[in-house]
Amino acid sequence: MGRRGPGGEILLGRSLEELQQFVEAAGQPKFRAQQLQDGLVKNGIKEIVDFTNLSKQWREELIGKGISTGRSTVYGTASSPCGTAKLLLKLHDGRVVETVGIPKDDDAGKASR
Repeated sequence: MGRRGPGGEILLGRSLEELQQFVEAAGQPKFRAQQLQDGLVKNGIKEIVDFTNLSKQWREELIGKGISTGRSTVYGTASSPCGTAKLLLKLHDGRVVETVGIPKDDDAGKASR
């Protein structure tokens, strides 16, 4: 069920149903799954400690078990006038990878991002 990270499970990319199974297995009320999903998807939370709607005790427990959001740290950025954007992402193991976003033309011939 769970995606594995460096020493623990990763929350990002899980469906609401998978998050419900995760919180129930942790002895938490089912509504916590929606709080996790909202924090990850709507609010872009990067670290477990930033889920201020969760109890401090449960956040500390998650961190202690190696549970992470699964987000990489932005190490550097570059963009060009045409809208292409490069990101350098630092992974959990310290490696840095490059990703490129290339805008595509919409139906009106304008670049969309």
